[in-house]
Amino acid sequence: MKKIVLLFSFCLLLTTASMAQWPANGGPDTYGYRFQTFNSMDARYNWVDITTKGIEVFGLQDDNSTGPFDIGFDFQFYWYTVNKFHIGSNGFISFEKGFNIASTAIGFPTTPTADENNNLLAPFMCDLSFAGSGNTGRCYYYKNEANDSLVVSFINVPFWTNNAAGFAGSNSFQVILAKADSSIKFQYLSQSGVWNSSYDQTTNPMMVGIENQTGNIGLAVANNIYPTNMTGVVFDAPASTPLQILDGTPVSVANDESGGFFIPWPGAPYSFSADIGNLGNANFTSPITVRASAFDTLGQKFYQTSTMVGPLNAGQIQTVQLTPAFNPPLSGPYSLTVTTDTLSEGIFGNPTNNVKVIEAVATDTTGGVATLSYCSQNRFNVDGLSQWQSGGGNSGIGVYYEPTGYPAKITSIDVWVFPSDNTDTLADGAFWVGIYDDDPTFGLVPGAPLFLDTVQKADVDIFDNATGFLGAWNKITLPQPIEIQEGGFYVAWYHLNDSLSLGNESAAPISRRTYEILGGTWASHRSTSNQDSWMRVNLDVSGVTHGVGVEEELAGLSRFDLFPNPTSGDLNIDVELVRNADVQLAIYNLQGSKVYLRNMPSVGQFKENLDLSHLPAGVYVVQVSTQNQRFSKKVVIK
Repeated sequence: MKKIVLLFSFCLLLTTASMAQWPANGGPDTYGYRFQTFNSMDARYNWVDITTKGIEVFGLQDDNSTGPFDIGFDFQFYWYTVNKFHIGSNGFISFEKGFNIASTAIGFPTTPTADENNNLLAPFMCDLSFAGSGNTGRCYYYKNEANDSLVVSFINVPFWTNNAAGFAGSNSFQVILAKADSSIKFQYLSQSGVWNSSYDQTTNPMMVGIENQTGNIGLAVANNIYPTNMTGVVFDAPASTPLQILDGTPVSVANDESGGFFIPWPGAPYSFSADIGNLGNANFTSPITVRASAFDTLGQKFYQTSTMVGPLNAGQIQTVQLTPAFNPPLSGPYSLTVTTDTLSEGIFGNPTNNVKVIEAVATDTTGGVATLSYCSQNRFNVDGLSQWQSGGGNSGIGVYYEPTGYPAKITSIDVWVFPSDNTDTLADGAFWVGIYDDDPTFGLVPGAPLFLDTVQKADVDIFDNATGFLGAWNKITLPQPIEIQEGGFYVAWYHLNDSLSLGNESAAPISRRTYEILGGTWASHRSTSNQDSWMRVNLDVSGVTHGVGVEEELAGLSRFDLFPNPTSGDLNIDVELVRNADVQLAIYNLQGSKVYLRNMPSVGQFKENLDLSHLPAGVYVVQVSTQNQRFSKKVVIK
């Protein structure tokens, strides 16, 4: 299903579906794979009907994936083996990791493309659909009794199109993996109809090819030519390869998904780990240098550390704890960046995956309340709007959240909506929202609904009186708070028609916690690695151990002034507390090093005049800490 994005006009290259044939052969790629195409007169064409003996795959809809499934054997793919696979509704198979690949401005990504969606086979990667009443599309997989071959068949799967049914045409094709020679075969039984005409304006309306786990090695067969009936293409693996690759990479950081997360501020320093792996086919003979940094949205570095891992053998993954812990000086989003040293990989290394950046949001919990938000909340960062053609009330956007501690109570949800007609009047602007458990039902995301509510047109705000601009936050208050005892939860926004859109932004950092919802089916958003949606959740965290309760709040600040700021070195600090408390005054540079410290027992107010002229010019953080609170401000030394 094609995404409607407002506020943009894309300059697209005109490409039309050619009637030309696919190339007879191609390759080798860097590793040594080659391909050959063939027709029904060739002995290599042998369609395998598994519709009566295979296992039918359920859960495929429009723009989603399902799995994992067992291959049944260790299949050699490039220099490593895989034993699990996921199936994408848009005609692709991924190994080990499931994800959603859907249309963008260019159509579909070429193979290879080094991004977060790698390690895949694309027999017919196009905008296909299993959704809609009367859709005959089916998918099956079959492992033979000897467990040395796997067949995955897409049967009568139509193209998605913007008509009443939501689909048109029919495509039957399959993938065959053979253990004996590590070959990969794509076969095409029948193809009828055409992709939606909007894809004629894109460079890659359909992609056929393969790519490895790093996304920088692979082969492309075709990107805009329909397959001919009863034809195929086979990818032959090399008997051996001279390629020796050292590929140290951060496989995951902080969590398995390398997804955004929230940490309480003020609170204890956050200790996090990273899984560092060698995805190459050669062994490291010396340790790998791992560096970690944290940057604010202005690019200022607030944290830096490094450690050594390994040496790592080919395919080995090792977990490393990053020390010291990250201690955010201010609330707000940070880009937590983990990098592996590229120098030790040599000239045959793979530098495209040496950096992993995730979003860590230091969330202010003072007063016993907290707002969980992955967006900047600066409306001038809104650079796109999301809705789905003919959404019909079961399509929208979802976001996953985990509180900063437990128990936490959800009190309200905020969503930022914009009128699709770009005016302050709407024909019908209703929408609805949902909160869902993160305990999956039958393996599907999300879990059971915890709260559902419709916001009628009359109650929708689309104009921000404070700024005088179109687009506004809408608050949905829960009649009773929902208490979260563990894990996280999902929040969804659904539009009832095409009158409203949800704001989104591409300003870093990005959470990777966004889902697209099409026809009621959830899938990782096609832009999850470069876009966050404008939703936020408000919590009561007064019962959380790190939350700031009433007694703690009484020890807060009435005044915290720094002047002059910027300064040439002379700095005045004027602080007044609500009540007496033991106070620590500290100043840090952006590398996290402490350049000034003073402890003061039982004070209610104090003034300090400091000479900081000996410090290098730059940005520093002045921090006032009590036993259970911390307050910070930036000062610039010229």
